[in-house]
Amino acid sequence: MRENSKKIRSEQPHAVAAFDKFLVLFYVRFSDQTLSSVADLATPAFDDMVRLKHDFQIEVFGDAEKQAWNGWNDHFLQTIAEVNRQNHGKRIVVVVGAEHHYWLKQALLNDAALNWTALPN
Repeated sequence: MRENSKKIRSEQPHAVAAFDKFLVLFYVRFSDQTLSSVADLATPAFDDMVRLKHDFQIEVFGDAEKQAWNGWNDHFLQTIAEVNRQNHGKRIVVVVGAEHHYWLKQALLNDAALNWTALPN
């Protein structure tokens, strides 16, 4: 993912500058919300906004960005599955960056070997 980011920054400086401006607006929107806990980031509204951000990011930077994003999330998923196999029947707490929540939640809900339980709000 980092290699792709370096390549994009050197080959598409105008796209990077525009996307950086978008990110400022995107995160200002979150700072305007009242967040009382980390659980407030695990909401359908936040997931929808992050999904939109990633869709836009992929549109701007292309397939390599999508492959890098999905590859990094797949790495998380494989690690979670391995820890689950090693600790069958035990509760596993997974902490990831808030932007990964929507992707991992969907992947974990689709995995019959894992039981997704969201944080209480």
